[in-house]
Amino acid sequence: MVKRNTEFPKVKGLYKKRTAAGVRYVLRGTKKDGGKMVDLFVTVPLEPDDSDRVFYEKVQKAREELDAKINPVKDIAYYIDQYACKRTLSQGSVWQYNHALKGFNLNADNDERMVAEILARTDLKDTSKKRMIGIVNTFYKYLVQIGVVKRNPAAGIRIGRWQRRTRIPTDAEVERILTYTDTNGNEADALFLRLIRDTGARCSSVEILRICDMSDDWHLSLYNVKTRKPYSVSILITDPVVKQLWKSVAGNRDPMAHIFGEGIEAKRVTRRLGCRMQRLFEPDADGQRISIHSFRHRFGCQLIEKGTPITTIASLMDHQSASVTYQYYARPAQSNVDDAMRLLGSFNQDSDDPSDR
Repeated sequence: MVKRNTEFPKVKGLYKKRTAAGVRYVLRGTKKDGGKMVDLFVTVPLEPDDSDRVFYEKVQKAREELDAKINPVKDIAYYIDQYACKRTLSQGSVWQYNHALKGFNLNADNDERMVAEILARTDLKDTSKKRMIGIVNTFYKYLVQIGVVKRNPAAGIRIGRWQRRTRIPTDAEVERILTYTDTNGNEADALFLRLIRDTGARCSSVEILRICDMSDDWHLSLYNVKTRKPYSVSILITDPVVKQLWKSVAGNRDPMAHIFGEGIEAKRVTRRLGCRMQRLFEPDADGQRISIHSFRHRFGCQLIEKGTPITTIASLMDHQSASVTYQYYARPAQSNVDDAMRLLGSFNQDSDDPSDR
């Protein structure tokens, strides 16, 4: 039971509370949390022989502590947690945000200095700097949208040009990893790798596949985990090995079950196949490796070489616009470049023929 204090001067929110241990004084405040009003209390260590000066000093200190509870200091870590909840970021992504934004605050003027320090670091590659600046840029866009800050200290910064960290595997290399997986892995691993090869999908999209995503006419429905939206088109499966593996893996399981397990079980397939590729294939002279994502690049580049319309490729690869497809996948094959140079050489030789004069 809480009763008003009668021994000390009356102060708004100060109450005397009788407990089994005796009498203690508390300062009460209210805070709105989730649409409800919640009471907050701070104990004031008052003694019966305290003077008025000591009394008001203790009450003032308790009031500051109560204000801190009602209006907690919202630092950069607080907004990272809010952003992670809104975008449903994984634990690894939250760690990357905390690591990249370490030392930043909510003052764009001071944070410009932090951005300049990232750009001036010599122990980081351009790709690492680009990743860190991208995190800062994305996060501060969110802060600008919710009205916490007015400027983005990393806006407009571009670091170098896009470089492919993984190289496109050759047909022989693709056949080697498929054969190795068929003989040394299991049916789920073989199905996962062949789906990546034949659909050009992201690993995350294949990881969450359900058995019901494959229709009777062998059209595969994929789902973009990042945008949380399905692909704009369904992809036709023509490889008979994939159809056979799908039937073998799916079996009589629940139609709503995940084909590669759920959560960490599905991610283990990606991690296992990635480790196998590192063991089988050494990096080239430029340090570029073959990864699972290399199959996606191979898928897009092969469609470009076959003359597939760029809009069709963008739909198959679930790009936001055809310009993304053109920027990253419209690279001419070396054979096409050689044919063009031979054509030009034959044209020059015909022009130099004396009989034409």
